[in-house]
Amino acid sequence: MRKLAVFSIIVLGVFGLGAQAGAAITLGSNGYWSSTFACGEWASTAGLSCDGWEASDISWVCSSDSPAKVTQITSAANFPGGAGGGGYRKWLSSTRNGDSTGLVVRFPTPQREFWLRWYEKFASGQTWAGIKEHKTVYAFTDSSVVANVNFPQGDNDIQLQPRNTSGPQDITYYDVGWQSLYGGSSADGTWHYFEVHFSLGTNGQSDGVFQMWVDGVNRVNQAGLDWYNGGAASPTGWAYIVLGSNHNVSALPGCTPILYDDVAVAVPAYSGFRQDAQGRSMIGGLVAPGDTLAPAAPTNLRVQ
Repeated sequence: MRKLAVFSIIVLGVFGLGAQAGAAITLGSNGYWSSTFACGEWASTAGLSCDGWEASDISWVCSSDSPAKVTQITSAANFPGGAGGGGYRKWLSSTRNGDSTGLVVRFPTPQREFWLRWYEKFASGQTWAGIKEHKTVYAFTDSSVVANVNFPQGDNDIQLQPRNTSGPQDITYYDVGWQSLYGGSSADGTWHYFEVHFSLGTNGQSDGVFQMWVDGVNRVNQAGLDWYNGGAASPTGWAYIVLGSNHNVSALPGCTPILYDDVAVAVPAYSGFRQDAQGRSMIGGLVAPGDTLAPAAPTNLRVQ
């Protein structure tokens, strides 16, 4: 059963607030962009040239190991069931907010609405201590309005945290999170895919939207959001996204990896949207939910 609650907690730090404008992604005429990280080996100690990605803050490293671990693009992070290329590996720390940097998707112009899909793998046995919170996505408008998505949030929840808005600052969706995915408190070391949808809505209408899917199943369907802060903010669109941010806190010792791959972004012009079980538009996985592979052509047939 999905339940909703609103409450306040102490806000953790954030990657991306100091991100500098860099190369933007290229949205094709069909309103779609994707990345398989087919860019060779890279570490966040060097400049980044890969499909329009940029590092959020290279000063963030995981210092729970010696030497400290830095964010990488590497073949070791590739999703074997994906579209090839490499993958993105960031490191969680056993200390609060001790992660290596996240990566940024920057739009060429602010977008009033977007969908983001990615594949993700936590290390086998990954579990959490303290608040049990990982800010998996940040979405920044071209105004002061920001939102982040926590997965996990607590033992089995997902949380949306709008900031600089007139509405609730912490919106929690119960019983649809970590334990629902993994069947317990520890990750199973397998790949899963996630998708979020943000829509700015109309100033004065409180009709903004946030949706989230896990492995193609809709887990959050939130309407009635005011991304204009009661008229005090004037965003024209979402400017950039940080994929992979800070956390509190990994229960495993040292630095442990999160792997990301096969990332896609779509805006309303995209013609390839799929529909989830409730008819909601989504990018969907590399194989759509419920799809099966076409059977192979028959062989050794003879006409009687």
